[in-house]
Amino acid sequence: MARLGRPGLPEAPKKELWDRWKAGKSISDIARALEKPPGFIHGVLKSTGAGSLRLRDAGQGGR
Repeated sequence: MARLGRPGLPEAPKKELWDRWKAGKSISDIARALEKPPGFIHGVLKSTGAGSLRLRDAGQGGR
């Protein structure tokens, strides 16, 4: 039977996503790097336990 919903990410891109998130990169920066829409990245972070997805100030320069 076919899987419903989004297929998610393979392990390597998922690791890159988490490495970038932990390094303080914004969802938009991560989305550009992984060539995915920001909403997709937000959904992955939310569904895999990013806790509170706080907004990161653009003035932080992605740090």
